[in-house]
Amino acid sequence: TKTLLFAAEGTGGRGASPIFRAIDKQTGEIVAEIDLPRNQSGLPFTYEHEGKQYIALFVSGGGQAAELVAYSLP
Repeated sequence: TKTLLFAAEGTGGRGASPIFRAIDKQTGEIVAEIDLPRNQSGLPFTYEHEGKQYIALFVSGGGQAAELVAYSLP
């Protein structure tokens, strides 16, 4: 998007979940953090459906097949 940067982090250590963040490009402020089911394994992309914008990315790991997860943007 024009105002947000999206970034994911790996596990962050034992017992920590992978995290997906939305960061304000202007201020650097984290505006959202979402726990991912597994590590990000592909680049995030956005799309619009019926007037609503979404961000999606593939996650995988732990011997599981890749899965596509999508989140709606406000």
